[in-house]
Amino acid sequence: MEHTTDASHSFESREVRRISDEAISLMSHMGVSDETLREACKRLGLENSFCKFHRGIHDVLEYFHEELIESVTRSFQNKSPDELPRVRDKVGYLLELCILYNASLPNSKQLVKSMLSFALLPHNTCFFASLVFKVMDAVWHLAGDSATNFSYYTKRWTAGSVYISSLVYLVQDSSENASETLSFMSRRIEAVLALHKLKNSVKGMLPRVFKAVSMARLDFSLPRLLGHNSLHKEKENGAGRFKFVEKSLSLVDGIISFIFRIEKKGENEALKASWGPLLVGLVVVVAFFGFFGVWAATAPLDGAVIAPGEVVSSLNRQVVQHLEGA
Repeated sequence: MEHTTDASHSFESREVRRISDEAISLMSHMGVSDETLREACKRLGLENSFCKFHRGIHDVLEYFHEELIESVTRSFQNKSPDELPRVRDKVGYLLELCILYNASLPNSKQLVKSMLSFALLPHNTCFFASLVFKVMDAVWHLAGDSATNFSYYTKRWTAGSVYISSLVYLVQDSSENASETLSFMSRRIEAVLALHKLKNSVKGMLPRVFKAVSMARLDFSLPRLLGHNSLHKEKENGAGRFKFVEKSLSLVDGIISFIFRIEKKGENEALKASWGPLLVGLVVVVAFFGFFGVWAATAPLDGAVIAPGEVVSSLNRQVVQHLEGA
């Protein structure tokens, strides 16, 4: 495999590889830090070699993921192409190899837990995300992906999210050969594929919906469909309660016209030009308050904090007696 960074070039040194392997073995109980790397150098009697790691423990983590990519590549090349005819099958198999590589390491659960704890620190998140992206890039290239548009990034981040969630599951997995983790990952992949199919269905349906609404723009009036004339007649007869209903229908009709971009005479040009941003803002507001509203209404309150307390007056009250005894 071709290495492009100075740290990767240094990994060709047998000495540096020994130190990196030792540091990885210590991460399970010492955590991911420069102190772990320094201890690895000390145990091997190579204290002066610490300076060869210009970015400290970050170089060791990069070495770990380089080894992961090489191991997955070797295992995948031994697989017959006829066994994995589709790209999704190849990606799923490659992600399984990534999980099995992590599970095969000594003290794998503690090691993965230490790495995830390291990744959660704000100043380490971007670096760890770049390592995961590099692994997922290798996975998609091995699977034969040649995308050059925006899907190049979405595919890798989606696969990376499945991989990270599977690592979190692996920490708690007590099954043999991480079988439960692999089953969990398979379900996550199926969920992603189902979401992708739904997205394509909605994407293909929207043009037909807009076209149908556009063709019916002259007749698409909610008050008219619900009997505007009868409401108006009732109003003339003195039924004032229908006034509120009529205004409500007109408001709903205006919202529908705005969302579906139904042209009307005398329409405000500024409002027409700002249709896109206003619609996005409306969707965000409805989704935000709708989600938290449902959550607030359905969130269970199963317990309360009970603590002893004493109620006292906020004023410093004192008992006094009149000078004359009254």
